[in-house]
Amino acid sequence: MLWVDQPVGVGFSNGTPTATGEEEIAADFVNFFLEFQEEYDIKNFRIFLTGESYAGRYVPYISAAMLDKNDTEHFNLSGALMYDACIGQWDYIQAVLPAYPLVEQHADLFNFNQSFMGELQDTYEQCGYKEYFEEYFTYPASGVQPPKEMDYSKCDIYNMIYNEAFNTNPCWSPYKISQTCPLLWDVLGFPTDLFYQPGPSTYFNRTDVKKALHVPTDIDWELCSVESVFVSPDPGPEQQYDESANPTEHVLPRLIEATNRVLISNGDWDYLIITNGTLLAIQNMTWNGELGFQTRPTTPIHIDMPDLQYAAVFDAQEGYGDYDGPQGIMGVQHYERGLMFAETFQAGHRQSQDQGRVSYRHVQWLLGDDDHL
Repeated sequence: MLWVDQPVGVGFSNGTPTATGEEEIAADFVNFFLEFQEEYDIKNFRIFLTGESYAGRYVPYISAAMLDKNDTEHFNLSGALMYDACIGQWDYIQAVLPAYPLVEQHADLFNFNQSFMGELQDTYEQCGYKEYFEEYFTYPASGVQPPKEMDYSKCDIYNMIYNEAFNTNPCWSPYKISQTCPLLWDVLGFPTDLFYQPGPSTYFNRTDVKKALHVPTDIDWELCSVESVFVSPDPGPEQQYDESANPTEHVLPRLIEATNRVLISNGDWDYLIITNGTLLAIQNMTWNGELGFQTRPTTPIHIDMPDLQYAAVFDAQEGYGDYDGPQGIMGVQHYERGLMFAETFQAGHRQSQDQGRVSYRHVQWLLGDDDHL
């Protein structure tokens, strides 16, 4: 496996960002990867791309650049896996529209008073979110979704929820809505949107780790870059100064059609990229001859693997050795025309951190070891 710290402007990179869109970042990646293979004399491998969050844009565009090479010796693209991925119009489709239904679904976790819930419901209905959601969140898809722009002055229901959530739960996190106080130290120094002094140190900022990785010791590594990695004067569809079109419009369908082995998964406790928003984005994408899924995802994901991560802890406690067995139903899956969608229960934005056994099953499917999750 190869972990790549990219694009220029993030992590340990010491270059200056110049990209105005995904095409340039994809070109940089493909050129790097070819040189990497030549440097270490490796080729003729099946290539699987994975990523999380904004990598929902990176992965499809890098995939398209690999396919353009028409070089299976170095770019034998065989599939992709994306977690809580920004694949459609993030602000309107994947965040704003499904925000209020998520609060209703998990009302006990948000714990808003009735007055504020009424205000949210009024905004949801009066700003047209309910009507849009009910018309297009259907199986099969009811038609191509018309583009919408956010009215941040009157209809910013997403940030209404975001701001209020910290009142009822000061340690609330959009990455995992079930998170409560105390605010625990995170090995990557980014457990929530609240920046705080991590202790004892962010893992990748340890001097011994930097030396082991052969990276500059004077760079302060951060999980998310402070400065934008895009320099376009146009904010673009995601308001990130990234001019490229949403992946659902072309590059993601191309990836699916080329490999028939693409998995998009969303955690149920994620507020940043909401599960029903990801499904709504899929319902606005045409691939392999049809628009969206024809059937609603309902097939359960049954995890029969026993716990291994904490087995020793349970075994050390008398009488607890048999408590950490198979999990049972941990999500919902659906496969059509080369695309697998998975909804993961009890997981936030960082699924592999929250549900390791489910993520392991995802990798098994990606590599072709199983036909279902």
